[in-house]
Amino acid sequence: MKILLWLLAATAFAQSPAGSFLGMLKTPVGEMRVGFVVERTGEAWTAQLVSLDQGSVKLKASEVKLEGTKITFSFPQAMASFSGEFSADFSRLEGQFTQGVAIPLAMRRVEAFAPPKRPQTPLPPFPYQSEEVRFPGGAEGVTLAGTLTKPNAPGPHAALILLSGSGQQDRDETLLGHKPFLVLAHALTQAGYLVLRYDDRGTAASTGTFTGATSADFAKDVAGAVNFLRQRAEVDKQRIALLAAPAIKGEPLLRKQLLDLAMAAGLPQERANIQASLAMTQMMNKAMTDPWLTYFLDYDPAPALGKVKCPVLALNGALDMQVNADINLGAIRAALPKAETKKLEGLNHLFQTARTGGSQEYGSIEETFAPQAIEEIKLWLQRVLPAKP
Repeated sequence: MKILLWLLAATAFAQSPAGSFLGMLKTPVGEMRVGFVVERTGEAWTAQLVSLDQGSVKLKASEVKLEGTKITFSFPQAMASFSGEFSADFSRLEGQFTQGVAIPLAMRRVEAFAPPKRPQTPLPPFPYQSEEVRFPGGAEGVTLAGTLTKPNAPGPHAALILLSGSGQQDRDETLLGHKPFLVLAHALTQAGYLVLRYDDRGTAASTGTFTGATSADFAKDVAGAVNFLRQRAEVDKQRIALLAAPAIKGEPLLRKQLLDLAMAAGLPQERANIQASLAMTQMMNKAMTDPWLTYFLDYDPAPALGKVKCPVLALNGALDMQVNADINLGAIRAALPKAETKKLEGLNHLFQTARTGGSQEYGSIEETFAPQAIEEIKLWLQRVLPAKP
């Protein structure tokens, strides 16, 4: 009787469009996993889009229409829509996803959406010491929280500070299920270095306000991190290094980024130029009310780079569509002729092994940080900042 009841329930469930459906959306700049959750609420049907490779972003659909096995719905906030048809047993859903262009999308019913695979993310127990720390930032009311990882060997050790890029970042630089700074800190600590990574001000466990802060404010926070390490007995006070990036002014950097994105989307040159110009105009308008963006667009790092006296390693992925490798590395060589620069073939902005370099790939790639890039950093550090044996 229990078996019969289960079979009847399974049959009834399969005859309903309600449930979760998973598919692979093949866009002009890469593939990404998307899911639809179809539910019945009272007399109405609802649908939700889950972008699994973009941090499981969820969008609620409007105007859900179900007629027999055919269903349509739209996502005005993303200027997207879907029109498709279920199989007779409601186990599959096929149709077209439209967002500027129409893309075929085939989906299958699943019990649940599996989290993305991130095989490089290290799990405890770790072969080194890990300490939660707090220290003053660069302004009143800013206390930065982070993690200090230390080799088990007695110190003092050469110390590294990992600095996040644009946007609000936690100490692991968590993005789309990836934790690049956790992966990098894990590798470098095992190589004999003491590594500090911390949450941006106003983010996660750090206090202060992120909104309205500029790169100059974040630079003061970095100074706070350096001062904190200088007070630690296990740190070699003369050997503290910062690992960070871009070397050209923000405005041309952003223009190039927008043009590359338009070209990667398959637009012809003339149309890509127009779209990039329109997007740049929007960004410039936004800069009028955004202190960070205003500072970023106008700031030229070249004069500051020219004053750097310590050894410098600059790496860029050849497929980087956010910071063009040739332009950026060329600017670094011009400002710092003695800097070591290297373009890593096949890697994107996040230093993942990629196919196109488009941001749509970031979440679908299982690799968090290419071993090739980690090895380049380790070899350079061992030359200029040898770890204690």
